[in-house]
Amino acid sequence: SDWEDNMTEVGNWSLVTDEYLSATYKDETLMFKALSKVQGWRIASTESLEDVYIEATFKVGECSGADAYGLIFRVPENIDYRSGYIFSVTCSGQYGLRKWDGLTGASGAMEVLQKYTDSDLVNDGSDQTNRLGVMAIDDRLIMYINGVKIGEVTDDSFTKGFFGIYLDADKTDNLTIYVDDVMYWEDPEEK
Repeated sequence: SDWEDNMTEVGNWSLVTDEYLSATYKDETLMFKALSKVQGWRIASTESLEDVYIEATFKVGECSGADAYGLIFRVPENIDYRSGYIFSVTCSGQYGLRKWDGLTGASGAMEVLQKYTDSDLVNDGSDQTNRLGVMAIDDRLIMYINGVKIGEVTDDSFTKGFFGIYLDADKTDNLTIYVDDVMYWEDPEEK
């Protein structure tokens, strides 16, 4: 990999607690806890990435239904991290890809690029672990779940940017995930 974080050292993530979520290190993982029903994310302190494959391991605590977690990527520069693509899976075993533009309208606009779809590749339910990956090459956005390609969409709204961890507590108060082994490879070839 060109960059990796196995959560043994502090420094690659903002640990600021806001009204949406908290991020703290626990047992060599990065623990994210939802503090509201509003989606939230934390961006890694890396350079802006263009063509890249990003992967991370997520362990979810108690969860149900549409509780979701995953990766936000190609978050453009200089706009307060308010836009980007979101690849996420749900506690009920679905995956989806959306485009978030927090600069549109009064409260932002979410566009569905891949609607939430059932997949046996997702380890669904509470206390499960999933390894999620996304490959962005030009306008191709390719999704991977536990090492297997699950789908692909094309969109050229964002061509490069930062990435981070996404959390959406739809059902469960204090929805908590434990993130580990985050890494990326620049200029990847589709595998």
